[in-house]
Amino acid sequence: MTSARDFLHDRQRVRRLVLSTICLAILAAFVVLLDTRFGLVPPLGEVLSPYRGLWWRPTPLFETHTKKHDLKIDGLKAKVVIKVDHDQITHIFAENDHDLYFAQGYLLASQRLWQMEFLLRTGSGRLSEVFGEKTLEFDRFFRKMGIAQAANQSAALMMEDAVTGPPLTAYTNGVNAYIATLTEKTLPFEYKLLGHKPEQWKVENAAALLKFMAWNLSGFSRDIALTR
Repeated sequence: MTSARDFLHDRQRVRRLVLSTICLAILAAFVVLLDTRFGLVPPLGEVLSPYRGLWWRPTPLFETHTKKHDLKIDGLKAKVVIKVDHDQITHIFAENDHDLYFAQGYLLASQRLWQMEFLLRTGSGRLSEVFGEKTLEFDRFFRKMGIAQAANQSAALMMEDAVTGPPLTAYTNGVNAYIATLTEKTLPFEYKLLGHKPEQWKVENAAALLKFMAWNLSGFSRDIALTR
């Protein structure tokens, strides 16, 4: 016959088992939650990671000062000196055109990589690859504009030209040289926040940005509003 003490002991054991099961279920749900994407927000586990999350922000390659620094990256042919003045303007001193444009691509990517890609995606009608259905109308509009197709044709002509081809190639390689240095930890803030990674830069991207900016600066009319 079961004693009162044994009965209480069994109840406590069952209670501990139930509580353990509930805790494991909560823990499993929490893990799934951290690994689940919600709309534009990437999995919270990646965003809040203490090792590579939003806490880690890439620092500028060169701080504001008057001292000059050598730029040491693979792909340069000679010495390149960088100076950032007190107005945050970066000055590049190179011994040849290749290194000048290569360094320009590298430094610009280090400062504005996501902005470059965002403007490129806007003009090429590719925002929805990152932002989903909310930007479909924008993408349809710019694809009808044909900026991407026109940019490919322009880039082919620029690459055939002895004046514009080599600088464009060097600049593109400089952008990709910076992208190659990025890790999960050092990705720019916007990539971590939106949960995607930068693509390899292409020579036609420069032409696409030129055409998008041309449309952005002149593809509208405010004559009536200005007249009023």
